[in-house]
Amino acid sequence: MEKFYSVISLLFFIVEVSSIAKYDLKSVCDGPSQLLTIPTDGDILLTHSTSDPLSPNMTCVVSIYNPMTKYPGRVLAYFESFSTDESKNCVNSRLDIYDERGTSVNKALTGPNGVCGNRDNLDIYYNSTQQYMTFRFKDVNQTSNFRVVLTAAHTGICQESEFGCGNGFCIGRHLECNGYNNCGNNIDELACVVALAAGIIVVIIIGSILAIICIITAIMCLVCRPRLASVNAIQTKYFKFTCNQTIPIPDEGDILFVIDKYHPLSKSPCTVFVFNQRSASRVLVNLNKFKIDGSKNCTQSRLNIYDGHGSNKPLTGKNGLCGSIKRDLYNSTQQNMTFTVHDNKGTASINLLVTSARKGDCHHNELNCQNGFCIPGKLACNGYNNCGNGIDELTCVLSLAVGVIIAIVIGALLGIACLTTVIICVVCRPHHRRRYRQI
Repeated sequence: MEKFYSVISLLFFIVEVSSIAKYDLKSVCDGPSQLLTIPTDGDILLTHSTSDPLSPNMTCVVSIYNPMTKYPGRVLAYFESFSTDESKNCVNSRLDIYDERGTSVNKALTGPNGVCGNRDNLDIYYNSTQQYMTFRFKDVNQTSNFRVVLTAAHTGICQESEFGCGNGFCIGRHLECNGYNNCGNNIDELACVVALAAGIIVVIIIGSILAIICIITAIMCLVCRPRLASVNAIQTKYFKFTCNQTIPIPDEGDILFVIDKYHPLSKSPCTVFVFNQRSASRVLVNLNKFKIDGSKNCTQSRLNIYDGHGSNKPLTGKNGLCGSIKRDLYNSTQQNMTFTVHDNKGTASINLLVTSARKGDCHHNELNCQNGFCIPGKLACNGYNNCGNGIDELTCVLSLAVGVIIAIVIGALLGIACLTTVIICVVCRPHHRRRYRQI
């Protein structure tokens, strides 16, 4: 809960300049009342500088009052800077602080000689044991400067609306992370730095995990997808079992025709007819894998592909295909296509991907192959090159790449934002706190 309040308080501090009230010592001494009342659960800033010095023969006495009544109120005084003439053992310039509304010697918190000299590099901190604290100051040489933060506190049980300083005092929670050392031990400022650091670490870890997950997902999809695709719903047909048959291509689907060493042709030649059931449709054939005996100019082993039902319109020439071909694409001009395989040696290894396609303007549920054909949209990113030019698989690769880039950018931006916030709060905050609401 305290860390939550720390972050919220810090955000308000960044957005708004601290509203601490500033009092000048000489103005208070010259005024009608030499009593300063600290707002309940609040703080004030009391300053003195050479730009508005006390008269050489003047001794200024100012009392500070904490109006808190629920618990015994206390006054905490933390000097951000302190510099006076220290000659003659603090006789000419000195500050005395008393634990009361008065100047009794036995109530002096600063001892019999008071405080003088240059204390900019030392922490000066005092606390009262009652609701009052009194300052008595003189500056004969008019060379003194100091800044002291005065905070209302108590020694009771800290409530939810209060911040525990860890030194026996409770202060208003809104004073946490305000750029001032109200507690005196700086714990009220350290808490927000710790909370910010924890937040940065969490954000960086989450961003890194997201980026790693996206990268691993991309690698799995790109590297392992061909293996995963084998379990897709694509139909696999073996030439051995489909000779002299007419095989319909599923609506919005594809078929894989295979010859391998486990399913060689039992007779040669073997002819298979495929039929696209969609009206005004075409058949696309992609040679995913093709290896067949290429001796004797393809006379003994070859693959012939024909446009239509029958052998009147050869797409692979009169000699057909033989040897080893990495990839090739054929398309029909009608709804039918015919395959004839000759494999006299029984060594063929063929993998034909047959896809339902259509020419013309692509519908909303179709993928534009950018080669004049449209295929069913659900065939995109299925691990098979249905278009023949790889565009149906490229779209998902690009999407994955964009997703990875976005995840990395978001993670980096979150990290940069957090680091920037820390820099603004830690480095620039001393400059912010020099802007005050003048009383």
